[in-house]
Amino acid sequence: MDFAFDETQRDIQDLAARVFAKATPERIRQIEATPDGVDHDVWADLGAADLVKVALPAAYGGSGQSILELGVVLQEMGRRVVPVPLLPYAFASLPVAAFSDRTDLTDGLLAMQFDDEPVLSAPIADHIVRIDGERLVLLTDPKIEPTRTTHRQLAGFVTGDGAELARGAEVADFVRRHAIAAICATAVGVFEEALRITATYISERKQFDRPIATFQGATMKAADSYIDLEAIRATTWSAIWRLAESRTCDDELAIAKFWVADGGQRIVHNCQHLHGGIGVDIDYPIHRYFLWAKYLELTLGGATKHLLDLCI
Repeated sequence: MDFAFDETQRDIQDLAARVFAKATPERIRQIEATPDGVDHDVWADLGAADLVKVALPAAYGGSGQSILELGVVLQEMGRRVVPVPLLPYAFASLPVAAFSDRTDLTDGLLAMQFDDEPVLSAPIADHIVRIDGERLVLLTDPKIEPTRTTHRQLAGFVTGDGAELARGAEVADFVRRHAIAAICATAVGVFEEALRITATYISERKQFDRPIATFQGATMKAADSYIDLEAIRATTWSAIWRLAESRTCDDELAIAKFWVADGGQRIVHNCQHLHGGIGVDIDYPIHRYFLWAKYLELTLGGATKHLLDLCI
């Protein structure tokens, strides 16, 4: 099956890569020390490049593309582990645009509340929406207790009442499907870059006057990680394509999320292991990929949850 991007998607990918290239490891380290931990310059550049709203209809200020094109942007964000609130905006803006007429809401930073979990970017969000059963609700006066996620992003525990924007089983299904797709697309970039960094490191780092990559144990770990990466890539883009084409995709999304949670953890654990002691040095970038992988693994359910979805 051919998962190559078309010309438009390649152009979007190239543009996103150029925007995110500003977020070097040194810059990210500085951003992490700021109160909100957000790279506001990159976020502004994304908006100026029409990438934040790439999957929203024109009436909402968007480019009218699909979740597939948004996934391309999220993959590039994951590749650089850039601290911008694109993922929470995607969670919230897509259902708002699909089921409400509140075009004003997508002009600010939107965040989405799932169950009782911390809401990513809640303390800096202009608006927070919540999926409450089959109801999409706009919180009118949310109370927010700030916290940080496992990947050092600003979040908050949110309580409060709100006004209903939409209701129906199709609303809840839409939110869940598009959120899983966004998570998996981000994960592809995270795992691709973690493995690339590791492959470069073991090719250059020497022990006993030989590159680590020439030792069979190291080569086999890297090869196993590549196999997991290809499974994640294939299942993710297959599921996202089906979602973008309005085809049945629940099983495909569950399979993709399973691989992100299960195979993804094997990848980042192998990458940490192959780096040896430098893998736990927070001045070296590989640790961020481990932290992002753990966050993406657990958001909207880990491997066991999605296996049960497939079996029940």
